[in-house]
Amino acid sequence: MPLADGLDGFEFLAMAETGEVGHWQVLRTLNRRGRHPGIRELVDWALPIQQRHFKDVQKGQPSAGRGREPERAPRPGHD
Repeated sequence: MPLADGLDGFEFLAMAETGEVGHWQVLRTLNRRGRHPGIRELVDWALPIQQRHFKDVQKGQPSAGRGREPERAPRPGHD
């Protein structure tokens, strides 16, 4: 697999996990006003899981391309 493909996949994973954390944080914030106990319970359960997933992705980030030569993409008009 070309390095760029792997890094693209990693970037997508990082964005997805960041989005999950963001969604649960927004729901928590909205529920501060609504004070629905079921939503609070759900957020209290789900948010730490999503935060852990995001931290796991961050741990993998520094080594994603280590030890590999970058591949040169042809410049337009210079195949």
